[in-house]
Amino acid sequence: MTNRRERFKKLYPKRLKNAVWNIQSIGKLSARTNYIYENKEVDEILLTLIFEIKAVMIKFGLGSTDMSPVFKTEEKKHATFKEEKDELIKKLDEIQRSVHENKRSLDEALLIFREHEKPSKGMQKTNNYKDGKKDGYWESF
Repeated sequence: MTNRRERFKKLYPKRLKNAVWNIQSIGKLSARTNYIYENKEVDEILLTLIFEIKAVMIKFGLGSTDMSPVFKTEEKKHATFKEEKDELIKKLDEIQRSVHENKRSLDEALLIFREHEKPSKGMQKTNNYKDGKKDGYWESF
């Protein structure tokens, strides 16, 4: 029993540190000066992280807000942990809803942009040369 406890106490800080480092490195991908990405890729990243965090919470017996609470204790020292856990679950659900709402609004904005982006027939540049030459001085080189 103590051997398993010692193994847990030895392993979890390392794994937690690695997980935090990996999440921070994912956050560094948000630099638009270094990377080009689409919003659907960001949504995929966030939803995957949220899903995995919820899966870990369930494995530890903590459940989510829409499930019946599995974590029950009557000790006062665990009451604050339960409150923090509930607050974290609420924040994760809010983030997930926010991601879905942002995705919807971005899709709508993209549709509107594409409608306005289409050039009208009167505005298109036409080649005035009938013999195949390029239109414009600099295009002739």
